[in-house]
Amino acid sequence: MNQTKRTGLLKYTRRYKEILHCLIFEHVKNRSPCSVLDIGCRWGNDLQKVAATNADINIFGVDICSDAVKVASKELEKNQNVHLCQARGEDLPFEDNYFDIVFSSEVIEHTEEVGKFIKEVHRVLRNQGVFIITTPSKFNYTHVIGKIVPSPFKKSLRKCVYYINPGDPDVNPHVYQYTPRELKKLFEKNGFRVGRIIGGTLRVPVWPLFERFVFLLLIWKCLDRLIDHLPGGIHLKHNFVMEAMKLPKT
Repeated sequence: MNQTKRTGLLKYTRRYKEILHCLIFEHVKNRSPCSVLDIGCRWGNDLQKVAATNADINIFGVDICSDAVKVASKELEKNQNVHLCQARGEDLPFEDNYFDIVFSSEVIEHTEEVGKFIKEVHRVLRNQGVFIITTPSKFNYTHVIGKIVPSPFKKSLRKCVYYINPGDPDVNPHVYQYTPRELKKLFEKNGFRVGRIIGGTLRVPVWPLFERFVFLLLIWKCLDRLIDHLPGGIHLKHNFVMEAMKLPKT
């Protein structure tokens, strides 16, 4: 299989990551020097991107999985400004008002105590600090199809539409998927002012075909851009990125 085609397809589907990194870089530039926290850092891929921008940034990463922290520590061992530890987002081992920027990618949908999670982020952020997240959209088309298709057919359908929820909590243990409006209300309820909300991309179906025939991806991208201009089009995107600022207590 052509590696160039696969790389292009993966880059397209992971556009939400590019949006996340651009927002982080923007705030790092405006606040440097600053302290940054990644909640759910996994193997440290996002931390590597952030660490490469400025050696003066004080960067922390936490993850609930000890094995992931070990891998990330090995990958980032040359970065003296990166500090990792095992911790839950609902119980962060940091002082109040410590960070300028907190980000979390594809984590909040796995969180059972979401209110506590958001309050913990609020606690460790400085006033006017920024919290940036990415998360799957509740009504993205693959999730909706996964909800309405009978269970016996889901396994077959996954071969046609990438990342259909198969109904197996061990495969896709999402506690809850949010709409942008739902998440905005949660943030505002817990002391944040929500700024930009940006949609990612439509999940690409039938991957082998799109990898083999480049023109199909071009057509799909045109459809994606069209949806950007439709009311509520962000809901169809597989992921969205939300930016929020901590408000001072009144």
